[in-house]
Amino acid sequence: MAALLALLLISGLFGKRNLSGLDVQIRMPEEIYAGTEFLLPVTLINRKTFLPVFLMRIRIEGAEAFFPYVDPGGQSTRYVPLALADRGPLHVEQLVISSVFPFNFFVRYGRIQKPLEMVVFPKPLRCSLWSLFEREHPSQGDRTMSRRGEGSDILSFRNYLVGDPLKYIDWKASARTGTLKTRELAALSFHPVIIDFDKIQITGLETKLSCLTFVIASLFRKNMPVGLRIRGQLYGPGLSKGHRIQMFRELAFYGKENESSDRH
Repeated sequence: MAALLALLLISGLFGKRNLSGLDVQIRMPEEIYAGTEFLLPVTLINRKTFLPVFLMRIRIEGAEAFFPYVDPGGQSTRYVPLALADRGPLHVEQLVISSVFPFNFFVRYGRIQKPLEMVVFPKPLRCSLWSLFEREHPSQGDRTMSRRGEGSDILSFRNYLVGDPLKYIDWKASARTGTLKTRELAALSFHPVIIDFDKIQITGLETKLSCLTFVIASLFRKNMPVGLRIRGQLYGPGLSKGHRIQMFRELAFYGKENESSDRH
Protein backbone atom coordinates (compact mmCIF):
# COMPACT_ATOMS: atom_id res chain seq x y z
CA MET A 1 0.00 0.00 0.00
CA ALA A 2 2.81 2.40 0.91
CA ALA A 3 4.55 1.60 -2.36
CA LEU A 4 1.38 2.34 -4.32
CA LEU A 5 0.92 5.68 -2.57
CA ALA A 6 4.53 6.60 -3.27
CA LEU A 7 4.04 5.67 -6.93
CA LEU A 8 0.92 7.83 -7.13
CA LEU A 9 2.72 10.78 -5.53
CA ILE A 10 5.63 10.46 -7.95
CA SER A 11 3.20 10.14 -10.84
CA GLY A 12 1.30 13.25 -9.74
CA LEU A 13 4.47 15.29 -9.25
CA PHE A 14 6.03 14.47 -12.60
CA GLY A 15 2.69 14.70 -14.39
CA LYS A 16 2.09 18.20 -13.02
CA ARG A 17 5.58 19.35 -13.99
CA ASN A 18 5.13 17.85 -17.45
CA LEU A 19 2.13 20.15 -18.00
CA SER A 20 3.88 23.28 -16.70
CA GLY A 21 6.09 25.80 -18.50
CA LEU A 22 4.45 25.29 -21.89
CA ASP A 23 3.33 27.61 -24.64
CA VAL A 24 1.60 26.96 -27.95
CA GLN A 25 1.85 28.85 -31.23
CA ILE A 26 -0.73 28.35 -33.97
CA ARG A 27 -0.33 29.84 -37.44
CA MET A 28 -3.79 30.22 -38.92
CA PRO A 29 -3.99 30.17 -42.73
CA GLU A 30 -5.21 33.38 -44.36
CA GLU A 31 -7.96 31.52 -46.18
CA ILE A 32 -10.10 28.86 -44.49
CA TYR A 33 -13.19 27.45 -46.23
CA ALA A 34 -16.06 25.67 -44.49
CA GLY A 35 -16.04 21.92 -44.90
CA THR A 36 -12.62 21.97 -46.57
CA GLU A 37 -9.76 20.23 -44.79
CA PHE A 38 -6.51 22.11 -44.31
CA LEU A 39 -3.29 21.53 -42.38
CA LEU A 40 -2.96 23.63 -39.23
CA PRO A 41 0.62 24.15 -37.96
CA VAL A 42 0.70 23.72 -34.16
CA THR A 43 3.97 24.41 -32.33
CA LEU A 44 4.54 23.27 -28.74
CA ILE A 45 7.19 25.32 -26.91
CA ASN A 46 8.86 23.91 -23.80
CA ARG A 47 10.01 26.83 -21.66
CA LYS A 48 11.41 24.62 -18.91
CA THR A 49 15.19 24.83 -18.62
CA PHE A 50 15.98 21.28 -17.52
CA LEU A 51 12.94 19.05 -18.00
CA PRO A 52 11.72 17.72 -21.35
CA VAL A 53 8.05 17.30 -22.28
CA PHE A 54 6.64 13.81 -22.83
CA LEU A 55 3.49 12.44 -24.49
CA MET A 56 1.65 15.75 -24.82
CA ARG A 57 -1.61 16.23 -26.72
CA ILE A 58 -3.15 19.55 -27.77
CA ARG A 59 -6.78 19.77 -28.88
CA ILE A 60 -8.29 22.52 -30.99
CA GLU A 61 -11.80 22.43 -32.47
CA GLY A 62 -11.98 18.64 -32.36
CA ALA A 63 -8.53 18.04 -33.88
CA GLU A 64 -5.52 16.80 -31.93
CA ALA A 65 -1.75 17.26 -32.21
CA PHE A 66 0.46 14.69 -30.46
CA PHE A 67 3.99 15.48 -29.29
CA PRO A 68 5.93 12.44 -28.06
CA TYR A 69 8.92 14.47 -26.83
CA VAL A 70 10.16 18.07 -26.73
CA ASP A 71 13.65 18.99 -25.49
CA PRO A 72 14.15 21.40 -22.56
CA GLY A 73 14.02 24.92 -24.00
CA GLY A 74 13.03 23.45 -27.37
CA GLN A 75 9.97 23.35 -29.58
CA SER A 76 8.27 20.99 -32.00
CA THR A 77 5.71 21.52 -34.77
CA ARG A 78 2.95 19.20 -35.94
CA TYR A 79 0.58 19.71 -38.88
CA VAL A 80 -2.96 18.84 -37.87
CA PRO A 81 -5.68 18.06 -40.46
CA LEU A 82 -8.66 20.24 -39.59
CA ALA A 83 -12.00 21.00 -41.24
CA LEU A 84 -14.45 23.57 -39.85
CA ALA A 85 -18.08 22.89 -40.61
CA ASP A 86 -19.64 26.36 -40.58
CA ARG A 87 -18.82 29.66 -42.25
CA GLY A 88 -18.49 32.87 -40.28
CA PRO A 89 -16.50 34.10 -37.27
CA LEU A 90 -14.81 31.61 -34.97
CA HIS A 91 -13.32 32.51 -31.59
CA VAL A 92 -11.19 30.09 -29.57
CA GLU A 93 -10.39 31.29 -26.05
CA GLN A 94 -8.14 28.51 -24.78
CA LEU A 95 -6.51 25.24 -25.77
CA VAL A 96 -6.77 21.97 -23.87
CA ILE A 97 -3.53 20.06 -23.24
CA SER A 98 -3.33 16.56 -21.82
CA SER A 99 -0.79 13.85 -21.07
CA VAL A 100 -0.65 10.31 -19.67
CA PHE A 101 2.96 10.82 -18.51
CA PRO A 102 4.59 9.30 -16.53
CA PHE A 103 2.86 5.94 -15.86
CA ASN A 104 -0.32 5.98 -17.95
CA PHE A 105 -2.44 5.59 -14.81
CA PHE A 106 -4.77 8.41 -15.83
CA VAL A 107 -4.87 11.44 -18.12
CA ARG A 108 -3.92 14.83 -16.70
CA TYR A 109 -5.37 17.96 -18.25
CA GLY A 110 -4.41 21.60 -18.39
CA ARG A 111 -5.47 24.71 -20.28
CA ILE A 112 -3.46 27.36 -22.08
CA GLN A 113 -5.04 30.77 -22.64
CA LYS A 114 -4.58 31.31 -26.37
CA PRO A 115 -7.28 33.53 -27.92
CA LEU A 116 -7.61 32.82 -31.63
CA GLU A 117 -9.78 34.81 -34.02
CA MET A 118 -10.50 33.49 -37.49
CA VAL A 119 -13.04 33.84 -40.27
CA VAL A 120 -14.26 30.76 -42.10
CA PHE A 121 -15.27 31.50 -45.70
CA PRO A 122 -18.20 29.70 -47.37
CA LYS A 123 -17.39 26.36 -48.92
CA PRO A 124 -16.73 26.83 -52.67
CA LEU A 125 -19.39 25.06 -54.72
CA ARG A 126 -19.31 24.74 -58.49
CA CYS A 127 -22.64 25.85 -59.93
CA SER A 128 -24.43 26.81 -63.14
CA LEU A 129 -23.64 30.49 -62.49
CA TRP A 130 -20.00 29.78 -63.39
CA SER A 131 -21.03 28.51 -66.84
CA LEU A 132 -22.74 31.87 -67.45
CA PHE A 133 -19.53 33.77 -66.74
CA GLU A 134 -17.53 31.39 -68.93
CA ARG A 135 -19.88 32.07 -71.84
CA GLU A 136 -19.92 35.84 -71.29
CA HIS A 137 -16.14 36.14 -70.94
CA PRO A 138 -14.43 33.81 -73.39
CA SER A 139 -10.70 34.01 -74.08
CA GLN A 140 -10.09 37.26 -75.91
CA GLY A 141 -7.67 36.59 -78.72
CA ASP A 142 -3.95 36.14 -78.17
CA ARG A 143 -3.36 39.29 -76.18
CA THR A 144 -1.33 38.20 -73.17
CA MET A 145 0.02 40.13 -70.21
CA SER A 146 3.16 39.54 -68.18
CA ARG A 147 1.34 38.57 -65.02
CA ARG A 148 -0.04 35.25 -63.87
CA GLY A 149 -3.34 33.90 -65.15
CA GLU A 150 -4.48 31.14 -67.49
CA GLY A 151 -2.90 32.05 -70.81
CA SER A 152 -0.63 29.76 -72.80
CA ASP A 153 2.85 31.08 -71.98
CA ILE A 154 4.63 29.81 -68.86
CA LEU A 155 5.58 32.73 -66.66
CA SER A 156 7.11 30.98 -63.62
CA PHE A 157 6.68 28.18 -61.11
CA ARG A 158 5.37 28.35 -57.55
CA ASN A 159 4.39 25.94 -54.79
CA TYR A 160 1.10 24.11 -55.31
CA LEU A 161 -1.95 25.64 -53.57
CA VAL A 162 -5.21 23.88 -52.78
CA GLY A 163 -7.60 24.57 -55.64
CA ASP A 164 -4.95 24.74 -58.38
CA PRO A 165 -6.05 22.63 -61.39
CA LEU A 166 -4.06 19.40 -61.50
CA LYS A 167 -3.31 19.98 -65.18
CA TYR A 168 -1.05 22.89 -64.20
CA ILE A 169 1.20 20.83 -61.90
CA ASP A 170 4.70 20.54 -63.37
CA TRP A 171 5.80 17.04 -62.45
CA LYS A 172 9.41 17.48 -63.59
CA ALA A 173 9.89 20.59 -61.44
CA SER A 174 8.11 18.82 -58.57
CA ALA A 175 10.46 15.83 -58.85
CA ARG A 176 13.54 18.08 -58.86
CA THR A 177 12.51 20.03 -55.76
CA GLY A 178 10.61 17.38 -53.81
CA THR A 179 7.65 19.80 -53.57
CA LEU A 180 4.57 20.04 -55.80
CA LYS A 181 5.04 22.93 -58.24
CA THR A 182 2.36 24.72 -60.26
CA ARG A 183 3.00 26.43 -63.60
CA GLU A 184 2.01 30.10 -63.60
CA LEU A 185 0.88 31.16 -67.05
CA ALA A 186 0.85 34.56 -68.67
CA ALA A 187 -2.59 36.07 -68.28
CA LEU A 188 -5.07 36.92 -70.99
CA SER A 189 -6.74 40.30 -70.60
CA PHE A 190 -10.45 40.31 -69.67
CA HIS A 191 -13.17 42.82 -69.03
CA PRO A 192 -13.92 43.43 -65.33
CA VAL A 193 -16.92 41.76 -63.69
CA ILE A 194 -19.18 43.07 -60.89
CA ILE A 195 -21.39 40.52 -59.16
CA ASP A 196 -24.60 41.97 -57.71
CA PHE A 197 -25.53 39.75 -54.78
CA ASP A 198 -29.23 40.70 -54.72
CA LYS A 199 -29.68 40.00 -58.42
CA ILE A 200 -28.29 36.46 -58.29
CA GLN A 201 -31.26 34.10 -58.22
CA ILE A 202 -30.13 30.92 -56.49
CA THR A 203 -32.36 28.94 -54.12
CA GLY A 204 -30.95 28.55 -50.62
CA LEU A 205 -28.70 31.10 -48.91
CA GLU A 206 -25.83 28.73 -48.16
CA THR A 207 -25.87 27.38 -51.71
CA LYS A 208 -25.82 30.94 -53.07
CA LEU A 209 -22.90 31.97 -50.84
CA SER A 210 -20.94 28.84 -51.75
CA CYS A 211 -21.61 29.37 -55.45
CA LEU A 212 -20.44 33.01 -55.35
CA THR A 213 -17.31 32.00 -53.43
CA PHE A 214 -16.48 29.49 -56.16
CA VAL A 215 -17.18 31.99 -58.95
CA ILE A 216 -15.04 34.74 -57.40
CA ALA A 217 -12.15 32.33 -56.80
CA SER A 218 -12.40 31.02 -60.37
CA LEU A 219 -12.47 34.51 -61.88
CA PHE A 220 -9.37 35.43 -59.90
CA ARG A 221 -7.55 32.34 -61.15
CA LYS A 222 -8.37 33.45 -64.68
CA ASN A 223 -6.99 36.90 -63.89
CA MET A 224 -10.39 38.53 -64.49
CA PRO A 225 -10.93 41.67 -62.32
CA VAL A 226 -14.00 41.00 -60.20
CA GLY A 227 -16.05 43.11 -57.82
CA LEU A 228 -19.03 42.54 -55.53
CA ARG A 229 -22.11 44.60 -54.67
CA ILE A 230 -23.63 43.42 -51.42
CA ARG A 231 -25.77 45.07 -48.67
CA GLY A 232 -25.26 48.51 -50.22
CA GLN A 233 -21.48 48.10 -50.26
CA LEU A 234 -19.61 48.09 -53.57
CA TYR A 235 -16.23 46.42 -53.90
CA GLY A 236 -14.97 47.59 -57.28
CA PRO A 237 -13.28 45.15 -59.65
CA GLY A 238 -9.76 44.25 -58.60
CA LEU A 239 -7.19 41.49 -58.62
CA SER A 240 -5.32 41.85 -55.34
CA LYS A 241 -5.32 39.12 -52.70
CA GLY A 242 -6.59 41.55 -50.07
CA HIS A 243 -9.50 42.51 -52.32
CA ARG A 244 -10.48 38.86 -52.77
CA ILE A 245 -10.33 38.23 -49.02
CA GLN A 246 -12.50 41.30 -48.33
CA MET A 247 -15.22 39.91 -50.61
CA PHE A 248 -14.96 36.45 -49.07
CA ARG A 249 -15.32 38.00 -45.61
CA GLU A 250 -18.52 39.75 -46.69
CA LEU A 251 -19.92 36.43 -47.89
CA ALA A 252 -18.75 34.66 -44.71
CA PHE A 253 -20.47 37.16 -42.41
CA TYR A 254 -23.67 37.48 -44.43
CA GLY A 255 -26.57 36.88 -42.04
CA LYS A 256 -24.21 36.45 -39.06
CA GLU A 257 -23.78 40.09 -38.06
CA ASN A 258 -24.70 39.41 -34.44
CA GLU A 259 -21.78 37.00 -34.05
CA SER A 260 -19.16 39.71 -34.47
CA SER A 261 -19.23 43.49 -34.21
CA ASP A 262 -16.33 43.98 -36.60
CA ARG A 263 -16.17 42.32 -39.97
CA HIS A 264 -12.93 43.97 -40.95
